[in-house]
Amino acid sequence: MYGALGPVSDGVMDGCYVNYPDVDLDNWQVLYYKDNYPRLQRIKAQLDPKNRLHHTQSIEGHV
Repeated sequence: MYGALGPVSDGVMDGCYVNYPDVDLDNWQVLYYKDNYPRLQRIKAQLDPKNRLHHTQSIEGHV
């Protein structure tokens, strides 16, 4: 499923399925959401400011 470098974006692999959580991925934010992650963080901060809806790979609060 991954290229020779493992779970990173390269010429072979460009991401992962969001609905298939893999808690062993270090860079899941990029693999799942790519450049959209900062936008999702802003939306999450507006809709869930107390971070009540969270799990291991949920959108993290905007930094």
